[in-house]
Amino acid sequence: MQYYFGGKDVCNSTIKSSQDDAVRFTVATDEVDDKTRTEIWHGDKASRVAVIHWDDRVFEIYGRKLSFTTVKAHPSGFLVSSTDRIWRWDGDAYSLEHDDGEWELKEELSEQPAAKFTSYHPRIFHDDEPASIQVEPHAQRETVFFILLFVYSEFKRQTSEKETKAAVKGIKRAHKIMELQDQ
Repeated sequence: MQYYFGGKDVCNSTIKSSQDDAVRFTVATDEVDDKTRTEIWHGDKASRVAVIHWDDRVFEIYGRKLSFTTVKAHPSGFLVSSTDRIWRWDGDAYSLEHDDGEWELKEELSEQPAAKFTSYHPRIFHDDEPASIQVEPHAQRETVFFILLFVYSEFKRQTSEKETKAAVKGIKRAHKIMELQDQ
């Protein structure tokens, strides 16, 4: 099944079916009792199915809660990327890899593709490409879990990217100041 995000912000958007443009899920982030959470709802907020409790570092799906450290692991090895992860839920394990604007999720043992997330791409001369999720037919029962981990992973990637750009900008600014002082 193919889905696409109705907005640029994966933490605050509708998720629509590519088949009929119907809203299948809604993602909304807010603060409750000074704690940030991202909720995933069926349809247009018909029923809540999943939550990322950011401050408590907990995932919740259909009322079942597990800590980030229980669900997510970093694979070890010489050629492992810093973005590679192993995700576990309900006895299933999936490897997640990021490359060139795409997150690819595979069943850990068989390495069979389960789902793919493509990041939002702004365009100048064409329509923007919305973020999208492709869930393979054999993995449909895990769609909510996949949406949860793609939203989490993409948010973390974007945050890291912004922090890196800010640091580079700061270094350039400091270098410029040092050059001016040397003159």
